[in-house]
Formats: sequence, C-alpha cells, structure tokens
Amino acid sequence: WRTGTVRSFIPGHKSRLLMRVHNLKCTRCYKDAAGYGFLERECLIFSDLATGEPLTEWCNPFTERTVKDKQKFFYQHCRDHIDAQRARG
Repeated sequence: WRTGTVRSFIPGHKSRLLMRVHNLKCTRCYKDAAGYGFLERECLIFSDLATGEPLTEWCNPFTERTVKDKQKFFYQHCRDHIDAQRARG
C-alpha cells in the first residue's frame, strides 16, 4: 500500500501538484508450460488534494478537459509472461 501525490512534468515548466493517489498492488509469479507467468493487479484511487475525497471526475489544468470515466481513474491491470531463467542472468 502506498500513498503519494501526482505531479505534472512538462520539460521547461515548473512541476504542478495535481492530485493525491492511493495505490495497492498484488503480484504473483507461477510456473507454467512456457516458463513462468507473471500476474499483477493494481488498484489506484485518485483523490482531491483539499478534501481527500476520491475523484469521480478531474479537470486537466493544461487542456481544461474534464475526465469523467471512473474506469480510467480506478483500475488498471497487467498480465505478462517472463523468462525467470534469463532474468537471473
């Protein structure tokens, strides 16, 4: 479990604080016929800087567009396959 902040990064401009983020990641490696599988689930909750309430929409201060899709805010997952033998060198 991690808690932090999200900042902008645009080369040549001062960084801006955008929102808070709470992150929980679970990872599992397993052996299968092709080698080793890697399964990861990550939950990100973005929250308002002032109130700490989870965001259901967010206005991008650079484009002035509002993002309202909760799925883009709250869930991301990754599934990949790794070669553990080669990764160890």
